[in-house]
Amino acid sequence: MTGAPLHGPLAVAALILSLVGLPVVLGVFRMIREDTLDPLPRLALWGVTAAALWVTAAAWPAMLQRISPTLPSMATLGWGIAGAAAVFLLWGPLQWIQQRFGAQPLEETEQYRKIAGRRFAYRVFLVVTAGVVEEVLYRGVAIGTGSVLLGGVGWAAGLSLVVFTGAHWDWDRSHLFTVFGAGAVLTLLFVASGDLLACVLAHSLVDGVGLLLAPAMVARRDAEGEAAP
Repeated sequence: MTGAPLHGPLAVAALILSLVGLPVVLGVFRMIREDTLDPLPRLALWGVTAAALWVTAAAWPAMLQRISPTLPSMATLGWGIAGAAAVFLLWGPLQWIQQRFGAQPLEETEQYRKIAGRRFAYRVFLVVTAGVVEEVLYRGVAIGTGSVLLGGVGWAAGLSLVVFTGAHWDWDRSHLFTVFGAGAVLTLLFVASGDLLACVLAHSLVDGVGLLLAPAMVARRDAEGEAAP
């Protein structure tokens, strides 16, 4: 590891901010009846991410260097594609489990329909935001600082995974199985590779298929169904 934090209280603040910053900010916007998919809440998440990185740098410069993405490499590309492939392989079994618990098909959930109704360019922004913000907060900062503050990477990884799953509570509750499964793969990817950029890539690939390609496929299927005699 990178040694003891230079400023313990700030390191604790970085860990707390990485874990609760996202749900707290989105909760505030919900309280004022702002759609959390709108630009202002999404930009606020970038602000939370920047703040978490700033506090991490102030508390522990060496840790910030450790989790800072390096230039993409073939290893990064390989890890990222492997992580996304693992999520896709789990998708079918997790969907089956969710259906056993009465979950709606993903494309029928309110949250998915709200996203699918946005312009393509804005959905790209949503995908990039989720990939960068959630990986920096829940994998980079939470596991990076938590592995020392909590006495081991296992504790930090477990805590970040639980909080990451809970942060997606606004989706249909049964779909948390899928969120947990994807989060577990991304957590293992970060622990195994230490490559935060690979996690961002894997996350973005998964969300890109779900939020960029799938809506077009669903719309085409619905159109063909309406056109059928």
